[in-house]
Amino acid sequence: MAIKKDIRTQLNFTDDELLYDKNSINILHENIELLEELRKQIKKHNPKDVERRNGMLIFDLVTKYCQNCETLGAMINAFEESNRHKSPSSTIVLKYLKDYKVYQVTNFFKQISSPNYRDLSDEHKEKLIYAFGCQKLDKNKKNEIVHYIFDLLKEIVGVYIFFVRSYNAYKHGHRVWYGYDLLTEKGNSLVYIEKQNTPHNYKMDYVPLDDNISTDYIIPHSKDCQTLFDLILRNNKSMSTS
Repeated sequence: MAIKKDIRTQLNFTDDELLYDKNSINILHENIELLEELRKQIKKHNPKDVERRNGMLIFDLVTKYCQNCETLGAMINAFEESNRHKSPSSTIVLKYLKDYKVYQVTNFFKQISSPNYRDLSDEHKEKLIYAFGCQKLDKNKKNEIVHYIFDLLKEIVGVYIFFVRSYNAYKHGHRVWYGYDLLTEKGNSLVYIEKQNTPHNYKMDYVPLDDNISTDYIIPHSKDCQTLFDLILRNNKSMSTS
């Protein structure tokens, strides 16, 4: 019986080559751009059920965006863990990416989503310094770069946190549907169910699916995600398994 080879052996890639191959990240970002273009075309054609189709595409954009954010958060945690090690390596990063739990990312996002930069804890400043490979820079340069990273990241994760419960409902069983919200009298809403410790063991809620969610939040902040992906990989390019 043949023994299964691991992905590294199958592809004949080193850990560095696996880590710095950005194809999957780029494809996810391209999917967001393509979905937005498709949404714009559907709006132009103005079919009879345009509102429903538009809403469905907006939520597709939301799910791709949340996936992108979680990947970025995992990368930040993984590179921090490696750079705090006495022998940083891409092997440490890849092991974290294989074993991490999503709550490790969402907890970090929630902690940094609200404070101003001056209120950011030393712990989280250090986290970003190590994650983005800035630990050897002088104090002023570190502060400048971390301030820039935090300004982008705060906006990115704010959008993620707004949608994360509906995203999880979708991800963990497609407990979502497009419906009319009686309170807001909006048809372009996504209703979702999540498990709760309540007498009925569930909670029903909704998120709006207006055009501005895509144009004002998803598209610009998905580009910010790409900026931070590029920065974290470029600043840690010297990492080696040797």
